[in-house]
Amino acid sequence: MINNFGCPSSDETTLLLECEPSIVAPTAFRPSSNVAENSSFFIYSFFVANEGFEVFIFNRWGEMIYQTNERDFRWNGTNKNGVLLPAGTYTYVVKYRSSFKPELGILEKRGGVVLVR
Repeated sequence: MINNFGCPSSDETTLLLECEPSIVAPTAFRPSSNVAENSSFFIYSFFVANEGFEVFIFNRWGEMIYQTNERDFRWNGTNKNGVLLPAGTYTYVVKYRSSFKPELGILEKRGGVVLVR
């Protein structure tokens, strides 16, 4: 290849196909918000397989109040019966598998989210 100055040049790019999985989630949400992105709890998952994906949300007493296997879930601050839950901090556990390194087995991410009313 000849560049704009008439000199020969070359370029090389190395592409890494084995990316590390990543789970990112907001720290708070308010179901009554007028901003759609702030009105429910969800996570962003990168390089995560659909198979084996699970999310569990617990109240402060350790009771599981929400569970899903969907990566694109939206939790609106209600329990399994659709009853509004009180404001407070809720704990979540995400179980997942790497889409590039399934031999790592089931991985886990834990965190907390504040439900604001």
